[in-house]
Amino acid sequence: MLPMAPAEPETTPRPSDAQRFRVDGMDCASCARTVEKAVGALDGVREAQVSFGTATLLVSGTAEAERIQTAVRRAGYRARPAGRRAAEPAAPFWRRDARSLSTTVAVLLLLVAVVASLAGAPRLVGANPDVRISVS
Repeated sequence: MLPMAPAEPETTPRPSDAQRFRVDGMDCASCARTVEKAVGALDGVREAQVSFGTATLLVSGTAEAERIQTAVRRAGYRARPAGRRAAEPAAPFWRRDARSLSTTVAVLLLLVAVVASLAGAPRLVGANPDVRISVS
């Protein structure tokens, strides 16, 4: 995950019905546009503004926070109200993400192959002069 810039103080007044969210998982400006479109399409949303630099989403309108968070999740990201801290994941990293598990398995298999190669396993697996193979 890329580090995000610290939140800057607001310079424009915020409407009284605006909700602010922290959005995790965005790593480019295209991601920010995707979130804006997903949330902006919800009923009850007048305007959705995403700041990629501060990883925040500002939503004006009457849409419920749960619906906004669901729309962001469906777009492939995570949103939480700006005042709430992110919860620490309870599961180990290899159980949270399938890519982490497959990467871990691939690294372990590569490590076994290197160790076997260094230990002389190809000579052990090679042809045994006492074994004869006949083809009929």
